[in-house]
Amino acid sequence: MPTIHLLRRHALLAAKILVVVGAYYGGGRLGLLSPIGAGDVSPLWPPTGIALVALLLWGPRVWPGVAIGAVLINYWPGEPPIQFVGSALGSALAPLLGYLMLRAVDFRATLERLKDVIALLVLGGMTAMVVSATFSVVSLWLAGVLPRSAFAATWLVWWTGDAMGVLILAPLLLTARYARWPREIHPYRVIEAATLLATMLAVIALALHSPEQLLFIVFPFIIWAAWRFQLAGATPCVFLVTAISIYAASRGLGSFAGDSVLSHLITLQAFSASTTLTALVLSVTISARNDARAHVREVASQLATVVNQLDRRLRPRPEAPPYGKRDEL
Repeated sequence: MPTIHLLRRHALLAAKILVVVGAYYGGGRLGLLSPIGAGDVSPLWPPTGIALVALLLWGPRVWPGVAIGAVLINYWPGEPPIQFVGSALGSALAPLLGYLMLRAVDFRATLERLKDVIALLVLGGMTAMVVSATFSVVSLWLAGVLPRSAFAATWLVWWTGDAMGVLILAPLLLTARYARWPREIHPYRVIEAATLLATMLAVIALALHSPEQLLFIVFPFIIWAAWRFQLAGATPCVFLVTAISIYAASRGLGSFAGDSVLSHLITLQAFSASTTLTALVLSVTISARNDARAHVREVASQLATVVNQLDRRLRPRPEAPPYGKRDEL
């Protein structure tokens, strides 16, 4: 029996590692579909968010899946070995560093506290991804692929692209993992959600087809989603808006028809970071307010029950009539 149990544990771990490899590689292929950027630089690199979430949910034992996925997605036939090794090593180490830093600050994957959101953005995203950007860009420079004059700009775009993968994908995946279907769904909530989604998509489509830079008019809808539906509504909206914006930039639609590639990348990443920060911070703040209000109501109800019980106990009872005395007619 212990042997069978051990075999099951190893088989389950192997299955999880294979899932991580497939998800990492698939996310990397999606990230490489965008033609904007210099070389392999993408405005949004999904594998970073996928890898960090896998480590947060399943622990560091699945890190070999991250490493294998990083090797598979970074290997290109004919490229200098130093370029491949540096990129793969940085891509594998960055999520692990983010996981260790989040564990050190008592991070909760449920994202129920503002502290958790800030830690995910600052430690898991912006800080940890310095490793992947540095290893990758330095390896490109050492391989002679990247000129020294483009080092700083490439590093900045690479770092923000990796960080955006954490900022956008990680909250979405964690929310989907811990979300619970409500027991009762009121019809007006369904109508409100459908209206929000349809209106937001229509507005973002009009903004992206305009020659002017109107991406930020989508903010009221992100605030609407965060205010009314918290993380369950805000994170999918941010993901959809970001994906549509990247598609428009890759096709050169609207305001992305001119300017330089670097300008497009900076615009996309600034827009994605702003919408993500707004959605996450506001969602968690509203959730905390709702939880506090519900707790106050529960405590008030319990206190009212206790007061009623004490009142009944302390209220003087009516005296019984003397024995044998009859009511006068």
